[in-house]
Amino acid sequence: MHFATTLRNHFWRNVVRDAQKLVGCNEPYSSLQSLLNSDVASVALRVRKLLGTRHPLPETVKYFLRNGHDLLQTFSAVILLLSDASMAAKLPVAQDTSSSARILQSQRNIAEICEIIYAANFIHMSMMDCKDYNANSEKELLSLGNRMTVLGGDYLLATACVALANIGKPSVIASISKAISDMSTAAILRERFLRFAGVDSNSQLVRDTNLWHEQATLSIANLLAQCSMACADLVSASTDIQQSCFRYSKYTALLIALRLSVQRKHSGFSNVIRCIPSLTVDSSEIEKLFSEYSREALEALECFPLCDSVNSLRNFISSLNTMTNAEIIAA
Repeated sequence: MHFATTLRNHFWRNVVRDAQKLVGCNEPYSSLQSLLNSDVASVALRVRKLLGTRHPLPETVKYFLRNGHDLLQTFSAVILLLSDASMAAKLPVAQDTSSSARILQSQRNIAEICEIIYAANFIHMSMMDCKDYNANSEKELLSLGNRMTVLGGDYLLATACVALANIGKPSVIASISKAISDMSTAAILRERFLRFAGVDSNSQLVRDTNLWHEQATLSIANLLAQCSMACADLVSASTDIQQSCFRYSKYTALLIALRLSVQRKHSGFSNVIRCIPSLTVDSSEIEKLFSEYSREALEALECFPLCDSVNSLRNFISSLNTMTNAEIIAA
């Protein structure tokens, strides 16, 4: 199953589309696609060598080149909606001013930076252990795949860091740098701890809700949360508003990750969601987490004045909760 496939759920796609129209990002961001398409001929030639091997990089590249924006557009929409809500909390909202007009270019840049950082981490997750392969020819190809994985992810990450430095505000740089650090921490902890607490090293099934929560927070939720808080920081929003942006984004991302985890159990393994282990617990525990994450996200919106962006942010949570058995985010 792929992220793009699930996000095609009609109801969810309408929610995301309405949010994009509100903040003026109807079309997909072009930066990531442009980066992935640069020198595509030489990259494709090398990736073709991995076809027929067990290396996951070809699947990852195919995903991003064809339909990799679905989840990223959702994240970007959340960041820009919170940017507008932060401005509305700081200044009176003029009736003749659209939400998109209130969003700074630097805030849009952060939304793109979020996309690129996530893509870099996603590609890095295509690394695989070659020590169990005895055939020299296959091991050589898998080693080539690992080198391409490292270089590709590092290139995207370096591009994001340059764009982040160009924003020029130290507190913003520190916030998003913390998210990158958290992703690295998640990878280290995954290797160290996932073999314990009832985890199958191949299927990545987690039977400990605390461990799953920690992994999902570090690997995906904190990126969206830190980027959203940074956008509020750019307009010198109050500390309460910045923390509310962080809280809403964190728990919205956890809701999405939980939905992905539940769907993954019924769809088989896919490399595209390797960074989010599957949570295997009783359905009552799953429902408890859904309720907790939804409540936290909605409570975070209480400090914002009522506006179209806040209503759209509420719709995100509502849509995640009303489709209990529906696929909403694909892998």
